Amino acid sequence: MSALAQVHAWRGGRCTGSDRAFDAGERGLIRSALEATGVEIVPQDGSWPQAGCGALVVSTAIEDTIPDVATARAIDVPILHRSELLAEFANEPLHLLLERLAVVLDLFGGAGSTLIACEK
Repeated sequence: MSALAQVHAWRGGRCTGSDRAFDAGERGLIRSALEATGVEIVPQDGSWPQAGCGALVVSTAIEDTIPDVATARAIDVPILHRSELLAEFANEPLHLLLERLAVVLDLFGGAGSTLIACEK
């Protein structure tokens, strides 16, 4: 799913993201790749998403206990599955996508989780 955030950034979107592995100082190459595309990395502490976020997008591997998921629920941000975001990318021009989008993803099958919050 980090590819979804990168595509959004490459197409001019603004993304902010977090990953508990990044917080632990792990996965430096992945973090660098995301940052190189313009994704800003922040701690995974529930500070994202913020009010005005259009949706929180999660993979099947994302636990409900992740602070960012709890934050989304607390501020009534809709939660979508990553397949719905993929459908949006496949079916709509980027300018028609949600203005601000948060993406929670699991990079390696449960080994870590990443939150990407994106804006046009």
